[in-house]
Amino acid sequence: MPTGDELHFMMSRFTTMYNATSALSNFITVLLWVSTSEALLWGGAFLTFCAVPSRMALIWIQILHVGRAVFGYMVALKLPKSHEVIESLPFDAEHPHTLTTLEKLIGMKIAVFASFSTLTNQMWLRLYALLTAVCFLLDLLCFVIQYRWFIESTADHTNLWMICISLAMLFYDVFPAICVYAVQNQLPSYATTWIWESLLGDSIGLSNSMQKVVGDERAEELDRAIDKLRADKEAATLRAAESKKKAKESA
Repeated sequence: MPTGDELHFMMSRFTTMYNATSALSNFITVLLWVSTSEALLWGGAFLTFCAVPSRMALIWIQILHVGRAVFGYMVALKLPKSHEVIESLPFDAEHPHTLTTLEKLIGMKIAVFASFSTLTNQMWLRLYALLTAVCFLLDLLCFVIQYRWFIESTADHTNLWMICISLAMLFYDVFPAICVYAVQNQLPSYATTWIWESLLGDSIGLSNSMQKVVGDERAEELDRAIDKLRADKEAATLRAAESKKKAKESA
């Protein structure tokens, strides 16, 4: 029978796992909604520009939000879903684990998915982070210019509309980061570091951080597990392509 301390330790680990998968699911949902909203908002601004082009020219400075929305969709679709992480966990009724080995396996699986996701999607993650920083600066510039025009100009309705657009875009720029920051207190400090490094596409920093936590010996095991997951993904992709090809041939 496990001791009370062992049960408490395992419950804290399962809570961490649940909070991490929940944070991942919420981040993907936020990313999809933010990308959709900013694309629609820029579309609405463009319609206003078609009606009053002389007063709405600054929307072209914010056109990068369309690209950011596209990259946001790409990141959301490529990030591992929470059910994929849970399904990969080593629960097997026929081969039960002890609490100690189960805790190690769960931590390893989460580390493998985080590392693999960052390695395979680091280009999209870095582009999204870069576009977010550029969009934030441009939106801030638009807000300052429009606020000055609002004070000095008589065309208050278009300037006020552009001020609202700039404020909304600024909100969309920082909202995903706010959502990640909000869950920091629910996770250990090392897990928080992993999340930020993953979202910024810093695969080298993530690897170094994980090595400090898991140790050199388990770091090699982590590398082997990542290579195995990559091979499994590639094999699954090939099988899916072959199935589609066979289906087309039979049709």
